[in-house]
Amino acid sequence: MLARDLAAEQLRRRIESGELKADRALPSERELAEMLGVSRMTVRVAIEQLANEGLLVRRPNRRTLVAGDKISRSASFMSFSE
Repeated sequence: MLARDLAAEQLRRRIESGELKADRALPSERELAEMLGVSRMTVRVAIEQLANEGLLVRRPNRRTLVAGDKISRSASFMSFSE
């Protein structure tokens, strides 16, 4: 398993356990790198991975937030009017 995957898994566990609270900002990349024992670049890639999964919300020119309740997307809708 790659370092970025391990870092993403550690962050995922911290989010799911409630250690990182919903709708709150993540610690800085530097702090996360120290906590997880990886480089800042690895943290950045792990954050991007979790943002793509919907666990984190990236705000331009702001901090990254832990997502609140995850909204599931249903494939049963065919158009906006449905």
